Amino acid sequence: HRLDVALQAASSGPEAVVTTPSRRPEAVRHAPASMATVGKTAAAAAVSPVEMLRGVAGLHAARTGLDRYRLAVPGISGPFSRKPLVLVDDRPAGLPALGANVYALMPIQPVDLKRVDVVRGPAAAQYGPGAAGGVLHFITKDPFDDPGTTVDIAGGQRQFVRGQFRHADDIGGTFGYEVTAHAARGTDWSLDPAHPTDRPWLARDYVFDDPER
Repeated sequence: HRLDVALQAASSGPEAVVTTPSRRPEAVRHAPASMATVGKTAAAAAVSPVEMLRGVAGLHAARTGLDRYRLAVPGISGPFSRKPLVLVDDRPAGLPALGANVYALMPIQPVDLKRVDVVRGPAAAQYGPGAAGGVLHFITKDPFDDPGTTVDIAGGQRQFVRGQFRHADDIGGTFGYEVTAHAARGTDWSLDPAHPTDRPWLARDYVFDDPER
């Protein structure tokens, strides 16, 4: 009997090739900044692309909903915490209308991610003043390097159900195309207006006991 096993080069570890820190291909161990790279293996179990980053050392990820997160690099906390610059394939991921990053609205799916480069520290020399809090670079798969069809279905707690689809190929080796689709539903955390602990901002929920009375 013969068993053929196809091995693929790992996209993480000290020998992983990245381009984010200095904008040129180099191994992670040669990068001129403290950084980490998360491969596509972590995307298989992630609800959203940002969830892949929960295990990255030196990155603070606070979950605020079923698929919503707040991210910050180490440093001053509170309103002065440094937010990282978020890129998708070398383009800013922030919504122009809001001037901010809304991770839940990023038009990419875990099934289409090749890797995520995380630069833990200032990168203003390469990306401008907006990168004083580091860089999160989401890099999607290339239809020439990653052709084929992928279907992913997952489920979990809080009635969560997710379906993803990706198909990519090239025509004659000169024209590449890719089609992705994503659908998800779940029961997010909610407030109960009828419960006093869920409406502390209403004045009538407070009872003031005057000791002079």
